[in-house]
Amino acid sequence: MNSLYQRLKEISKDDFEALIDQLLQAKYPGAGITLADGTGGDEGIDNFQGILEDGPAVWQHKHFPNRIQEAQRKQVTKSIKAAFQSRTPRLWVLCVPIKLRTNEQNWFQQSIKLPYERKHKGTKIELMQASHIVQDLLYYKTIRDAYFPDAVSDVSRLRQIATNTENLKPEDRARLATEYGQQFLSILRSIDGRFDYEVSVGGERYPVAQKEPGLVLAFNKGELLTKVFARDLNALRLDPIQIKLTLEKSGREKQRTAIDTGRPQTLTAEEILAFESGSPLFNFVASGGRPAQLTITPVVPSPDKLIPLRIVFGKGDDAKEIRYLAFRREYVGRREITIRSDSQLPLDVFMVLRFAGESSFNIAPKLEGANVCELRTVIECFEALKRSPFIEIASVEFGTPLLAGEVPYPDRLELEEGLVQVIKDAAMVSERFKVPIRMPSNISDSDLEALVQLRRIATGEPFEADTISGVMVKDGGVQTGILAGSEKWLAPLRFEPQSDAEPMEVFGTKVSVGRPIFECSKVEIEETSKTRERYLAAADGDTIPIIWRCLEKCRFYYGSPVEPLTPTI
Repeated sequence: MNSLYQRLKEISKDDFEALIDQLLQAKYPGAGITLADGTGGDEGIDNFQGILEDGPAVWQHKHFPNRIQEAQRKQVTKSIKAAFQSRTPRLWVLCVPIKLRTNEQNWFQQSIKLPYERKHKGTKIELMQASHIVQDLLYYKTIRDAYFPDAVSDVSRLRQIATNTENLKPEDRARLATEYGQQFLSILRSIDGRFDYEVSVGGERYPVAQKEPGLVLAFNKGELLTKVFARDLNALRLDPIQIKLTLEKSGREKQRTAIDTGRPQTLTAEEILAFESGSPLFNFVASGGRPAQLTITPVVPSPDKLIPLRIVFGKGDDAKEIRYLAFRREYVGRREITIRSDSQLPLDVFMVLRFAGESSFNIAPKLEGANVCELRTVIECFEALKRSPFIEIASVEFGTPLLAGEVPYPDRLELEEGLVQVIKDAAMVSERFKVPIRMPSNISDSDLEALVQLRRIATGEPFEADTISGVMVKDGGVQTGILAGSEKWLAPLRFEPQSDAEPMEVFGTKVSVGRPIFECSKVEIEETSKTRERYLAAADGDTIPIIWRCLEKCRFYYGSPVEPLTPTI
């Protein structure tokens, strides 16, 4: 391991750049990550993913084999400034072949990470230093061997020699591993057939058991993880497995906590004084002495059953209500129950209901991927809570209250005013044009521009405009009424398209607006005399370019305008 750190600092600048590129390609094979040609100046970008002008992910390589001092800091500052000069990356990663010291970490966080993340909301600034690179190299053996041959002992090769399997083909190894695995499972079934068993072998990623339906027990022996699932429930009810644990004081406190709260508790080897059972299966698990670690996970009754609740935010006329929000039991203990929302609504609600003492309530919005109309509803609830910090939670099924009372408004619910307005505008556009719109991970400038335009079309909101370019078709019958007689021509202007406008895209969703009519109640023609001369010289049916200057606000509308246009001559 230490040799890898040293060898990483010794490679050349070009090899370091190629190494990072190959690691990124291996880690994200389908992401389309590109290595930029930096011969003409890399603009703070070495590798990138996505469209450069629309929130890309960026990796910047800096071959600093020694330390990051003043000269190197200036290089990093220059690079990130260049990367953000004409775009806003959603991710910018500094890649260096060393482990940063405390003062270097502090500089990176205070001078690079925090300033750019604060200025560009939704952007992440990260570091890919030697410890991260070495961890990837241990996993991607082919890349490691290409750049650092013999830097790490080939344990796999030694195992093959020891087991006389070094000449086997990969498919033969797979069959052999399957056969040994099936033999082990057969032994387990012979020990206790009331269970089903599943085994997995760890590689670079050590196997870890997760909570899942029917899991009774999971244990590790070396790199082998064995999961035990209940199969014959009736037999287990008639003859349940009994375990006797003798625990040290802190272990007894953890056991009591698990029973009272239903939350998993992990006992260390020092806390387990004795481990006894009449079950051959548990005796097999405990063979070789006391467990090095034992995690107790209380069973949640009916984990799939939904609990419908009603939540009222605020009081009085300003109160907002979510009439139905489904919850699931997460932990069930003797003294408290923990439930968490499980709904399509972009709202995460986490409650601990205590049978004695105060219950607790946590709430947070879920932004990315949320339906903007549902997200607007959630924001309106937060706004009601801020005006009047009171919450009432009741069962939909029985009508009984679970929680009610004043709560301090959590700071984490405070969203930026600009973001709130964007969400509300997007929800209005979604409803007006009947298109489902979802929040993206990154909001681009083009998204904001399209949203402003869609909002104007949807509401008929007046807006300022400077000039409008177009063409006029020569029609002798209206010649004197339009361009003859006055130096300036003042009149209303209205465009009624003959076909639907091109769809606009916002947050990755195409929005069709149909045929919005554009109008301005007072315009004047720029260069009236020259335009009149071109008009008079043209033949009937010819087109003449024309530029109108808007003297009053403009708007879009559908169908009949709210107020008729009155010409002003």
